[in-house]
Amino acid sequence: AFDIGGVLEIPKYDSVPNMKKIIKIRNEWKEKVIPIIDESVKGKITKEQFIKKIVKKLENKITRKDLIKSQKIFYKNSFKTNKILLGVAHKLKKEGYKLIIISDLPWLAKENLIGNKKYNFFIAKIISCEVRCAKPNNKIFKIALTKSKTKPREMLFIDNHNKNILSAKKLGINTILFKNNNQTIKEI
Repeated sequence: AFDIGGVLEIPKYDSVPNMKKIIKIRNEWKEKVIPIIDESVKGKITKEQFIKKIVKKLENKITRKDLIKSQKIFYKNSFKTNKILLGVAHKLKKEGYKLIIISDLPWLAKENLIGNKKYNFFIAKIISCEVRCAKPNNKIFKIALTKSKTKPREMLFIDNHNKNILSAKKLGINTILFKNNNQTIKEI
């Protein structure tokens, strides 16, 4: 099982300034929008509620259409696909392993980061905004085990956050804390 943000999609570390520039909003972005993103990641609001809340919170300084467009630009410019690890995933699939994604993403990130064909070979995508719980909550791992019809000892979970690794380990899932491609490939 692979995480998306920070593992299969590597952020370019200027992402927040990039977002501010894209939608032409300065200091108010973080204070006003981050709590709404957190609600979305945890699946507490629908995609439509997410969009409406952001537009309203920013006092209509951005339209629904412009928000969606800006998010597409933001994710395209702020993340780079980890082609090396994605290639390893393809190889594992060919060797007969079941591959799934377990990731914490808000609605528009889900659409823009995994909404294309490059992740179609994964048998399941467990995305926090859809399953209404986020890592490190062990419920998300239980959902992944059920969807993949896998026992904990048969699953390998790769994530870049130690708190998520510890939560998966408590269920008996094998884990790798992603630091870089070389280290992760050696541990696989």
